[in-house]
Amino acid sequence: MIFGNIKTFRSCGLGSEAFDKYIEVLKTITLDTPLGRHELSDGAYYNVCEISEQKPVSEGVFEAHRKYIDIQYVYDGTEVMGYADIDTLKVTKEYDADGDYSLHEGEGVFFTLKPGDFAVFAPMDAHMPGCGDGKSKKVIIKVPVK
Repeated sequence: MIFGNIKTFRSCGLGSEAFDKYIEVLKTITLDTPLGRHELSDGAYYNVCEISEQKPVSEGVFEAHRKYIDIQYVYDGTEVMGYADIDTLKVTKEYDADGDYSLHEGEGVFFTLKPGDFAVFAPMDAHMPGCGDGKSKKVIIKVPVK
């Protein structure tokens, strides 16, 4: 998992051409960006969504993907998100290839994404999005695993 902010990410030296292009996409998102799916190159796409009712962490579920890396970016409001290594969790729903997800339960680390913050989750990174007690607007970029 990688956590950062789009304003300062390059200054930490972790940037790469492959990743930087997605950070540039995130910089174009505004409150006027239409909700829904937007296609990118190389099979990647992003969804702009609004979470009007976040759930408490106690009601959250860890998810993981195999076909895509998730870049989750909050541009309005805040969102509590969980992270755990998939190997430390119990599977509660086996992998669904059509939906590209499996569900898990167990212990994780939680952090708050504020406007401008993003988190990157690879296939071995289970994550629990959509938690908190407010509302958020966010973008989820789906990057195909090569």
